[in-house]
Amino acid sequence: MTTNRICIIGAASGVGAKDHGCEDGPVAFHRSQAWHELERHPLIDWGRTRFAQDMPGHAQVERVADICHELAGGVAGTLAAGAFPLLIGVDHSVTIGMWSGVARFISARLDLLWIDAHLDSHTPETSYYGAIHGMPLACLLGRGDKRLLGKGIPGVQVSPQPACPGNRRIQPGQRSPWRHCASDLGTDWRDSAAIDPPAAIIRVGAPLKSPR
Repeated sequence: MTTNRICIIGAASGVGAKDHGCEDGPVAFHRSQAWHELERHPLIDWGRTRFAQDMPGHAQVERVADICHELAGGVAGTLAAGAFPLLIGVDHSVTIGMWSGVARFISARLDLLWIDAHLDSHTPETSYYGAIHGMPLACLLGRGDKRLLGKGIPGVQVSPQPACPGNRRIQPGQRSPWRHCASDLGTDWRDSAAIDPPAAIIRVGAPLKSPR
């Protein structure tokens, strides 16, 4: 698919983050001077902003699962309409929905380049604080709370060769989802040396394929 049109999707959620105030980020940007300049561009549109719903009596993880389900549908629909989805959010847990939406559109696992200072591959068993914003990559690899898995396609959403440059430190337990995913899919797991300390890169299995 080739497209020049960009559709911005707001993900107004702070449910999975340490600071719930980050949910205001997409709305603040939409009201900013920066957006007022960008909206004049003929190939940039602001689509629908998804908001984390108040769900009295429901657990935090259920609220995250709800907005990620909404985002997955929004991203897949944007791609199906021939536009490039650009998601604006601050709570890292929303990336579960974003990349699951891409997987749904292509009906396959996607190749992923994850650039972040943190690996975000904790599970409820390895997280010190139970912070869901530290778990999205594990969920995309098919590990974690079942309510956060399979939002795009059944099972694993990303190929077993994601590359993750820029990590400052890999916390204990964050390697586990990578090893399990590699084992389940019959590939080798390797943890490479640092590129430029303290940045590091991890790859699972074979080198990344060319973009589809």
